[in-house]
Amino acid sequence: MPQDSAIENNYDWKQTLLKELLRNIPTTFITEIWAVQLSIGAQPWLKQYVILLQDGSHLCTCLMLINKGIICRHFVKVLTKSTAAFFQVSLIPSRWYNDQAAQFSENEMHDSPLIQLCNIQSNSVQTSFRTEFSYLSNVRGEDIFTPELKKVVNQKQKYAKAHELQKKAYNLSTRLGQESEYINLLKDFIHSMENKLKDETIEKENINESQKITNPIYVKPRGRPPQKRYKSSLEQQHESNKTSTRTIAESSTALSDTSNKHPLPDESHELNDSKRMKKCGRCKQYAVHNRRTCNADL
Repeated sequence: MPQDSAIENNYDWKQTLLKELLRNIPTTFITEIWAVQLSIGAQPWLKQYVILLQDGSHLCTCLMLINKGIICRHFVKVLTKSTAAFFQVSLIPSRWYNDQAAQFSENEMHDSPLIQLCNIQSNSVQTSFRTEFSYLSNVRGEDIFTPELKKVVNQKQKYAKAHELQKKAYNLSTRLGQESEYINLLKDFIHSMENKLKDETIEKENINESQKITNPIYVKPRGRPPQKRYKSSLEQQHESNKTSTRTIAESSTALSDTSNKHPLPDESHELNDSKRMKKCGRCKQYAVHNRRTCNADL
């Protein structure tokens, strides 16, 4: 009884999975639904269902095409029985392509001929009917095998191939007793590669130096260098403002001196000496005299 209940649970699980796959697919978009089992009289929970769609896509309850990107044996069986089933290389993700097929673009892969196996007499019939596989691409997602990832994978493959050849060459040299010759060959090859890398590095450095912009040629003049200090723009502006203020003060002082009624003749020659002029406390004028010696008529 426990074994029968397990079989019934597995059978119900397959039916549930089929209903989930058909839930988001319109009925008019479905071409055929096939039930594939190992042999007549086999257990019903071993049965797999293959759904054929109008755009050339197909879905199988084993989900091998979605999970691993490989055509399952159930779809191959349907290919031999149904005229609505076609095989095309674009059904397989690009990560499984070899180096020659990987060079083709996506449009070239879609334009490749379709293969039909339902006609036993003609073995394989290629048609020019174009399929999009839009529903399959929506379910499986976009191709993640980008050119950057492809480059990394190619480097790993080359490294694995080189390691394989190196191991094979060492085993052959060991069997023939020529290990030293093999090691010398490797040393010579490494030395030649290092010399090439050095030459390329020197050439790149020379090119970079020739492209650099150097300082102009400076000719040192004869004699003692000037001691003058170059002032900044802010310092020059500050001095110009200070000079203009001093000029205005001197002009006002000169006007006040000329307006005086009795200027002293003996002090007229000293008015231009700004360092000696002070403000008189009596006449309130800038002059050489002070409050004691002031003779101005107030």
